[in-house]
Amino acid sequence: MLTEIPPEWRLFFELLAQTGLRIGEAIELRWGRDVILGNEPYLRVRWQWADGRVCAPKTRFGKRDIPLSPGLAERLRALRGDAADDTYAFTTSDGTRVDRRNIYTRILGPAAHRAGYPWVTLHTFRHTCASLLFAPVEVGGGGKNVKQVQAWLGHHSPAFTLQQYVHLVDTGVGTADFFDELR
Repeated sequence: MLTEIPPEWRLFFELLAQTGLRIGEAIELRWGRDVILGNEPYLRVRWQWADGRVCAPKTRFGKRDIPLSPGLAERLRALRGDAADDTYAFTTSDGTRVDRRNIYTRILGPAAHRAGYPWVTLHTFRHTCASLLFAPVEVGGGGKNVKQVQAWLGHHSPAFTLQQYVHLVDTGVGTADFFDELR
């Protein structure tokens, strides 16, 4: 999917897939205020663009810090260059906030059709992040538990996270071999 996205927008979609940001949170990201690229880089999620205005996330749980991988942080540093603090991290060609509808109709929608995945939406990247967070470390995932994923995605409860993503953690009942080790 990412190979079909124009190169100048690929980092934006990688950020969505690695952080699980909602689109309104991603388009409101600003250098220095929200994108923190120090020794331990992270995103400080405190604001979103919704209903035509800047506002806080829907619940207090939406306010969160999301760690960035070293590789993603390095690419963000390169993108920032000498951009001033409090300017948008991702902008239109004239430096203004991007519009979620334009991102879908001009970038993601056509790329999804070319890739053969016409069902992909902006929210699909949030689900991709959850899948990667829950996936076991042995297969290249984060191996996170439901409480960690709840905090990462900014859900109000682990129960809600589990309700949304239980299919990702359902591996059957497993074996009883460990009981022999307890003796």
